[in-house]
Amino acid sequence: MQRLTACRTRRWPTRSSVGYLVSDLLFVAGALLALYGLFALAFREGSGATYVKIAGRELDAHVAGGLSVAAATLLVVVGMALAGRGRSSGRSRP
Repeated sequence: MQRLTACRTRRWPTRSSVGYLVSDLLFVAGALLALYGLFALAFREGSGATYVKIAGRELDAHVAGGLSVAAATLLVVVGMALAGRGRSSGRSRP
């Protein structure tokens, strides 16, 4: 039986603080955009169509809400992809 003279440890890759910052910012931006989209979808003023002004143009509130929720989903997915970049695929951490 052989004795190991050095302790073998598995080193997990670490991400830089910039990676954490970018993924966290994407999560926060996605959450805020989703919140705005849900408010735009739920908002109803009077009996007619409701419009919101975005970049100087008027859009139907439901269209703006749907686009906001779709963009928020994209931001959150990209943030999740960046957050999971440092881990090896297929193996769980002990």
